[in-house]
Amino acid sequence: MPKINLGKVVGDKGDSFTYEDFTPEQLNGITPKIFKGNVTTLNPDQNATVDIRNDGLNNYIDFGIPRGKNGSEIKNIYAENVSMADGNTLESTMTNIITPTFDDSTQAYETLTAANAAAETTSNKIKSGENIFTTLSNMKKSFSAIVQGLKILGTNVGNIRGITSDLNSESDYIAASSKAVSILNGNLNFVTKKQYFTNIARDKYKDNLLFVSLSIENHDANKTRLILNPTENSPVTGTFLGIWQCYWFDNAHLFVKVEEFYPLCGRIWTNFYNTENWSGWKSITPP
Repeated sequence: MPKINLGKVVGDKGDSFTYEDFTPEQLNGITPKIFKGNVTTLNPDQNATVDIRNDGLNNYIDFGIPRGKNGSEIKNIYAENVSMADGNTLESTMTNIITPTFDDSTQAYETLTAANAAAETTSNKIKSGENIFTTLSNMKKSFSAIVQGLKILGTNVGNIRGITSDLNSESDYIAASSKAVSILNGNLNFVTKKQYFTNIARDKYKDNLLFVSLSIENHDANKTRLILNPTENSPVTGTFLGIWQCYWFDNAHLFVKVEEFYPLCGRIWTNFYNTENWSGWKSITPP
Protein backbone atom coordinates (compact mmCIF):
# COMPACT_ATOMS: atom_id res chain seq x y z
CA MET A 1 0.00 0.00 0.00
CA PRO A 2 1.39 3.38 -0.94
CA LYS A 3 2.32 5.83 1.90
CA ILE A 4 0.74 9.30 1.95
CA ASN A 5 2.60 12.27 3.63
CA LEU A 6 -0.05 14.36 5.38
CA GLY A 7 2.51 16.96 6.63
CA LYS A 8 2.42 18.38 10.22
CA VAL A 9 -0.91 17.80 11.80
CA VAL A 10 -1.88 20.43 14.48
CA GLY A 11 -4.97 20.16 16.57
CA ASP A 12 -7.05 23.01 17.94
CA LYS A 13 -5.33 25.24 20.55
CA GLY A 14 -6.53 24.43 24.01
CA ASP A 15 -7.54 26.89 26.71
CA SER A 16 -4.89 28.31 29.10
CA PHE A 17 -4.42 26.65 32.45
CA THR A 18 -5.89 28.45 35.47
CA TYR A 19 -5.14 28.16 39.15
CA GLU A 20 -8.19 25.97 39.65
CA ASP A 21 -6.88 23.41 37.07
CA PHE A 22 -4.16 22.29 39.50
CA THR A 23 -4.56 20.03 42.46
CA PRO A 24 -2.99 20.88 45.88
CA GLU A 25 -0.43 18.13 45.24
CA GLN A 26 0.59 19.75 41.94
CA LEU A 27 0.86 23.19 43.58
CA ASN A 28 3.04 21.86 46.42
CA GLY A 29 6.55 23.36 46.19
CA ILE A 30 5.52 26.40 44.14
CA THR A 31 6.55 29.63 45.97
CA PRO A 32 3.53 31.90 46.39
CA LYS A 33 3.79 35.65 45.85
CA ILE A 34 2.97 37.88 48.81
CA PHE A 35 1.94 41.51 48.36
CA LYS A 36 0.93 44.36 50.66
CA GLY A 37 -2.81 44.54 50.85
CA ASN A 38 -5.11 47.13 52.31
CA VAL A 39 -4.44 49.12 55.49
CA THR A 40 -7.58 50.12 57.34
CA THR A 41 -7.72 52.59 60.25
CA LEU A 42 -9.85 51.20 63.09
CA ASN A 43 -11.44 52.93 66.06
CA PRO A 44 -9.30 53.32 69.22
CA ASP A 45 -11.21 50.60 71.11
CA GLN A 46 -10.93 48.00 68.35
CA ASN A 47 -8.27 45.29 68.23
CA ALA A 48 -5.67 45.24 65.47
CA THR A 49 -6.37 42.76 62.66
CA VAL A 50 -4.30 40.90 60.04
CA ASP A 51 -6.02 39.05 57.14
CA ILE A 52 -4.61 37.14 54.13
CA ARG A 53 -6.46 37.18 50.80
CA ASN A 54 -5.67 34.68 48.02
CA ASP A 55 -5.91 35.54 44.35
CA GLY A 56 -4.45 32.59 42.50
CA LEU A 57 -0.78 32.35 43.39
CA ASN A 58 -0.87 35.95 44.71
CA ASN A 59 -1.42 36.49 48.42
CA TYR A 60 -2.36 39.85 49.92
CA ILE A 61 -1.95 40.80 53.59
CA ASP A 62 -4.53 43.28 54.88
CA PHE A 63 -3.89 45.21 58.15
CA GLY A 64 -6.35 46.88 60.47
CA ILE A 65 -4.64 49.37 62.83
CA PRO A 66 -6.52 51.22 65.60
CA ARG A 67 -5.93 54.95 65.74
CA GLY A 68 -4.78 56.62 68.96
CA LYS A 69 -7.19 58.41 71.21
CA ASN A 70 -7.49 62.17 71.15
CA GLY A 71 -6.55 64.03 74.31
CA SER A 72 -10.20 64.78 74.99
CA GLU A 73 -10.97 61.06 74.96
CA ILE A 74 -8.49 60.22 77.75
CA LYS A 75 -10.17 59.91 81.13
CA ASN A 76 -8.83 61.76 84.16
CA ILE A 77 -6.57 59.78 86.50
CA TYR A 78 -7.05 60.60 90.15
CA ALA A 79 -4.31 60.36 92.76
CA GLU A 80 -6.40 58.08 94.98
CA ASN A 81 -6.53 55.53 92.14
CA VAL A 82 -2.74 55.34 91.68
CA SER A 83 -0.97 52.72 93.80
CA MET A 84 2.65 53.19 94.89
CA ALA A 85 5.28 50.47 95.27
CA ASP A 86 4.82 50.42 99.06
CA GLY A 87 1.07 49.80 98.72
CA ASN A 88 -0.02 53.34 99.58
CA THR A 89 -1.89 55.54 97.16
CA LEU A 90 -0.32 58.54 95.44
CA GLU A 91 -2.76 60.80 97.29
CA SER A 92 -1.66 59.63 100.74
CA THR A 93 1.99 59.87 99.72
CA MET A 94 1.60 63.46 98.53
CA THR A 95 0.17 64.54 101.89
CA ASN A 96 3.54 63.71 103.49
CA ILE A 97 5.52 65.91 101.09
CA ILE A 98 6.82 69.05 102.78
CA THR A 99 6.72 72.12 100.59
CA PRO A 100 10.23 73.65 100.57
CA THR A 101 10.56 77.28 101.59
CA PHE A 102 13.30 79.88 101.26
CA ASP A 103 14.58 81.20 104.59
CA ASP A 104 15.55 84.81 103.92
CA SER A 105 16.80 85.56 107.42
CA THR A 106 20.41 86.27 108.40
CA GLN A 107 22.14 86.83 111.74
CA ALA A 108 24.42 89.62 112.91
CA TYR A 109 27.83 88.73 114.38
CA GLU A 110 29.90 90.90 116.70
CA THR A 111 33.21 89.03 116.52
CA LEU A 112 35.35 87.63 113.75
CA THR A 113 35.39 84.21 115.44
CA ALA A 114 31.58 84.04 115.50
CA ALA A 115 31.34 85.11 111.85
CA ASN A 116 33.93 82.53 110.77
CA ALA A 117 32.17 79.76 112.71
CA ALA A 118 28.79 80.65 111.19
CA ALA A 119 30.26 80.74 107.68
CA GLU A 120 31.82 77.31 108.16
CA THR A 121 28.62 75.83 109.63
CA THR A 122 26.42 77.02 106.77
CA SER A 123 29.04 75.96 104.22
CA ASN A 124 28.89 72.42 105.60
CA LYS A 125 25.11 72.49 105.36
CA ILE A 126 25.35 73.37 101.67
CA LYS A 127 27.13 70.04 101.11
CA SER A 128 24.27 68.09 102.69
CA GLY A 129 22.37 67.88 99.39
CA GLU A 130 19.03 69.23 100.64
CA ASN A 131 16.47 70.84 98.35
CA ILE A 132 17.41 73.87 96.27
CA PHE A 133 15.58 76.34 98.52
CA THR A 134 17.45 75.17 101.63
CA THR A 135 20.74 75.27 99.73
CA LEU A 136 20.11 78.84 98.57
CA SER A 137 19.17 79.84 102.11
CA ASN A 138 22.42 78.40 103.46
CA MET A 139 24.41 80.10 100.70
CA LYS A 140 22.94 83.48 101.66
CA LYS A 141 23.69 82.89 105.34
CA SER A 142 27.26 81.81 104.50
CA PHE A 143 27.92 84.85 102.31
CA SER A 144 26.41 87.15 104.95
CA ALA A 145 28.71 85.71 107.63
CA ILE A 146 31.76 86.01 105.34
CA VAL A 147 30.98 89.64 104.50
CA GLN A 148 30.47 90.49 108.15
CA GLY A 149 33.76 88.79 109.03
CA LEU A 150 35.59 90.83 106.39
CA LYS A 151 34.07 94.03 107.74
CA ILE A 152 35.12 93.14 111.28
CA LEU A 153 38.61 92.27 110.05
CA GLY A 154 38.85 95.56 108.16
CA THR A 155 37.74 97.47 111.24
CA ASN A 156 40.23 95.77 113.56
CA VAL A 157 43.20 95.68 111.21
CA GLY A 158 42.68 98.85 109.18
CA ASN A 159 43.46 99.48 105.54
CA ILE A 160 45.96 97.09 104.03
CA ARG A 161 47.99 99.85 102.42
CA GLY A 162 49.41 102.50 104.76
CA ILE A 163 48.57 100.57 107.91
CA THR A 164 49.84 102.09 111.12
CA SER A 165 51.21 100.42 114.21
CA ASP A 166 48.18 101.37 116.31
CA LEU A 167 47.41 97.73 117.08
CA ASN A 168 47.20 95.99 120.38
CA SER A 169 50.32 93.84 120.38
CA GLU A 170 49.10 92.07 123.52
CA SER A 171 46.74 89.96 121.40
CA ASP A 172 48.46 87.11 119.60
CA TYR A 173 45.92 87.24 116.78
CA ILE A 174 46.26 90.99 116.28
CA ALA A 175 50.05 90.78 116.44
CA ALA A 176 50.11 88.03 113.83
CA SER A 177 47.76 90.03 111.61
CA SER A 178 49.93 93.12 112.04
CA LYS A 179 53.05 91.22 110.96
CA ALA A 180 51.30 89.69 107.94
CA VAL A 181 49.96 93.05 106.80
CA SER A 182 53.39 94.64 107.30
CA ILE A 183 54.93 92.04 104.99
CA LEU A 184 52.14 92.59 102.48
CA ASN A 185 52.73 96.34 102.52
CA GLY A 186 56.39 95.73 101.74
CA ASN A 187 55.43 93.52 98.79
CA LEU A 188 52.96 96.12 97.56
CA ASN A 189 55.75 98.70 97.49
CA PHE A 190 57.78 96.30 95.37
CA VAL A 191 54.87 95.67 93.03
CA THR A 192 54.31 99.37 92.40
CA LYS A 193 57.89 99.71 91.20
CA LYS A 194 57.62 96.98 88.58
CA GLN A 195 55.32 96.68 85.55
CA TYR A 196 53.60 93.34 85.01
CA PHE A 197 51.74 92.17 81.91
CA THR A 198 48.86 89.70 81.50
CA ASN A 199 50.02 86.09 80.96
CA ILE A 200 53.65 87.25 80.64
CA ALA A 201 56.36 84.63 81.13
CA ARG A 202 59.22 86.38 82.92
CA ASP A 203 61.51 83.41 83.23
CA LYS A 204 62.98 83.93 79.73
CA TYR A 205 62.93 86.44 76.90
CA LYS A 206 61.50 85.92 73.40
CA ASP A 207 64.48 85.38 71.07
CA ASN A 208 62.87 84.27 67.79
CA LEU A 209 60.06 86.76 67.14
CA LEU A 210 58.36 84.54 64.52
CA PHE A 211 58.50 81.30 66.50
CA VAL A 212 54.83 80.45 67.19
CA SER A 213 52.52 77.45 67.51
CA LEU A 214 49.91 77.15 64.78
CA SER A 215 48.21 74.04 66.15
CA ILE A 216 47.77 74.97 69.84
CA GLU A 217 46.44 78.43 70.68
CA ASN A 218 47.63 78.45 74.31
CA HIS A 219 51.01 76.92 73.58
CA ASP A 220 54.00 78.27 75.51
CA ALA A 221 55.42 79.66 72.26
CA ASN A 222 52.39 82.00 71.97
CA LYS A 223 52.68 83.50 75.45
CA THR A 224 53.33 87.19 75.89
CA ARG A 225 57.02 87.77 76.61
CA LEU A 226 59.57 90.51 77.03
CA ILE A 227 62.23 90.81 74.34
CA LEU A 228 65.86 91.78 74.86
CA ASN A 229 68.09 91.93 71.78
CA PRO A 230 66.39 89.04 69.89
CA THR A 231 68.66 87.23 67.46
CA GLU A 232 66.10 85.76 65.01
CA ASN A 233 63.42 87.41 62.84
CA SER A 234 63.79 90.78 64.56
CA PRO A 235 62.79 94.02 62.81
CA VAL A 236 65.52 95.90 64.68
CA THR A 237 69.23 95.08 64.89
CA GLY A 238 71.38 95.80 67.90
CA THR A 239 69.89 96.83 71.20
CA PHE A 240 66.16 96.20 71.11
CA LEU A 241 63.79 96.15 74.11
CA GLY A 242 60.03 95.64 74.10
CA ILE A 243 57.14 93.30 74.68
CA TRP A 244 56.03 90.59 72.25
CA GLN A 245 52.39 89.45 71.86
CA CYS A 246 50.64 86.85 69.68
CA TYR A 247 46.98 87.00 68.57
CA TRP A 248 45.92 83.51 67.39
CA PHE A 249 42.88 83.21 65.07
CA ASP A 250 43.19 79.64 63.72
CA ASN A 251 45.91 77.24 62.53
CA ALA A 252 46.43 79.27 59.36
CA HIS A 253 46.07 82.84 60.61
CA LEU A 254 47.71 84.71 63.46
CA PHE A 255 49.04 88.16 64.24
CA VAL A 256 52.27 89.12 66.00
CA LYS A 257 52.75 92.54 67.61
CA VAL A 258 55.83 94.07 69.25
CA GLU A 259 55.65 97.21 71.41
CA GLU A 260 59.09 98.78 71.32
CA PHE A 261 60.62 100.31 74.47
CA TYR A 262 64.08 101.01 73.04
CA PRO A 263 65.59 102.41 70.85
CA LEU A 264 62.34 104.16 69.74
CA CYS A 265 59.89 104.09 72.62
CA GLY A 266 56.27 103.64 71.55
CA ARG A 267 56.89 102.23 68.08
CA ILE A 268 54.61 99.32 67.14
CA TRP A 269 55.77 96.44 64.92
CA THR A 270 53.29 93.99 63.35
CA ASN A 271 53.58 90.85 61.25
CA PHE A 272 50.63 88.79 59.93
CA TYR A 273 50.75 85.06 59.15
CA ASN A 274 48.33 84.00 56.41
CA THR A 275 48.43 80.38 55.18
CA GLU A 276 52.18 79.63 55.27
CA ASN A 277 53.24 83.23 54.48
CA TRP A 278 54.30 86.12 56.71
CA SER A 279 53.41 89.63 55.58
CA GLY A 280 56.74 91.02 56.82
CA TRP A 281 57.32 93.50 59.60
CA LYS A 282 55.27 96.71 59.39
CA SER A 283 55.79 99.58 61.81
CA ILE A 284 53.74 102.42 63.27
CA THR A 285 56.03 105.22 64.50
CA PRO A 286 54.74 107.56 67.23
CA PRO A 287 54.63 111.27 66.40
